Amino acid sequence: PASDSGAGALGAEGGIVANAREEARFLVALVRGELVPTRPLFTPSAANGAYALGTAVERRCGGTAYTHDGAGGAWTSSVAVSADGSRVAVLLLNGRRARGGRDYAAALLRLFCAA
Repeated sequence: PASDSGAGALGAEGGIVANAREEARFLVALVRGELVPTRPLFTPSAANGAYALGTAVERRCGGTAYTHDGAGGAWTSSVAVSADGSRVAVLLLNGRRARGGRDYAAALLRLFCAA
């Protein structure tokens, strides 16, 4: 199973097993402060005003968006959520190119802006 920690790169590397709908709901609840206080999570560092605790802080679709990408040997994920939680996009892909661009990130941003 995907949650088998002994499976290495084919398992749940980040310790999460979720589908796109579950991940989207989590992200919305997170930015709305329903889980933990959000100010420390999404305040960009003084050293780099575009990065906050593993999350990129960007201007997208007329507002602030928090984005994050991840990948393992057999998967890729990319998420974006607006600062108020009114817009969210989650892209979960099985498989990954050995080499290649970040065309999945561009696809995610198209989905996010269309939401």
